[in-house]
Amino acid sequence: MKKQQKNNIAAGLLAVLGVAIGVIGAIGGIAPPIITGIGFLVLAWALYGSDDR
Repeated sequence: MKKQQKNNIAAGLLAVLGVAIGVIGAIGGIAPPIITGIGFLVLAWALYGSDDR
């Protein structure tokens, strides 16, 4: 498996986890999980956008 493919899989998992954490935080009305979810989405975006050749 190539490094880019691994990064894409990791980015996808981070995005799903970030959305889940954000939704749980929004439903519960607490800010820290929402902020963490946004951070996970930013990391996923950065990982997905990286092109290490």
